[in-house]
Amino acid sequence: MIHKLVLVVSILLVVVGPVDAQDAARGGEPDASGHSTEKTRIFTGVARVVATFPSPVLRPAGIGWDGSSLWFVNDFDQTIYKVDPATMTVLGTLPAPASTWAFGLDHDGVTLWGDVDEPQMVYQMDDTTGVVLDSFASPHPSPNGVVYDGSMIWHSSFGTDLTLMDPVTGTVFRTIPAPGHQAPRGLELFDGSLWVVDGNTYPDDAIYRLDPTDGTVLGSYLPVDASFGLIYGLAHDGTRFWLTDLDTAQIHLIEIEETLLFYDGFESGDTNAWGGAPGEAGGFR
Repeated sequence: MIHKLVLVVSILLVVVGPVDAQDAARGGEPDASGHSTEKTRIFTGVARVVATFPSPVLRPAGIGWDGSSLWFVNDFDQTIYKVDPATMTVLGTLPAPASTWAFGLDHDGVTLWGDVDEPQMVYQMDDTTGVVLDSFASPHPSPNGVVYDGSMIWHSSFGTDLTLMDPVTGTVFRTIPAPGHQAPRGLELFDGSLWVVDGNTYPDDAIYRLDPTDGTVLGSYLPVDASFGLIYGLAHDGTRFWLTDLDTAQIHLIEIEETLLFYDGFESGDTNAWGGAPGEAGGFR
């Protein structure tokens, strides 16, 4: 549930470092050179984990919601899974339309949308038969995520702007800047905003809420109350968000909160983020 309360700005000292773009785009780790302190990131709230489920697939990347079921694409076996959200029981499977590097996934309530890396392609698929209904070339070298807005497709790729595209021709309509470390993964549309997972195994990997008209950051939310590897896919079920973690094979149910004030010493994934009592330094309000 999104609390539309007065925002309290939070400040977090973080570490960032160079990555190999191709490895990172495919779910890899930052390079071995390590992180170096470069900047302070400011967050408006948190994405609080309220429940965690073991993933029914080994490496859950993109995730979609069809109104009653969740859909995952597994980048390990390039298979799309239909899943019961209450039990994480697999209800059915479909092969992705390529044998390597399937990452993005969305469900528009009728059909599936997704992307694959080899060849670089965005596709629309029948969710019953697995027949590819339409496809077009991705303009990006490392496709990561898609979401259908009812008439156009938003598409993400590591290290590039977010792209709004015609779903029939693939023509690029316009672009907006990717937030955070410019490592956009899963995309979702909710409450008039474009929500973006910025993930590259950094301590400040986060979820961003953007104005889809110009890319203005309307909110930024640090995942808390769980251990995280590489956060990736994002879907909204009408009440709360679902977040996949590619590296830990976990599915998190999250709530967006915009009411917490952070002090230094906090890192994404901490199970106890605040050392003090409510209202004290190192604590929360």
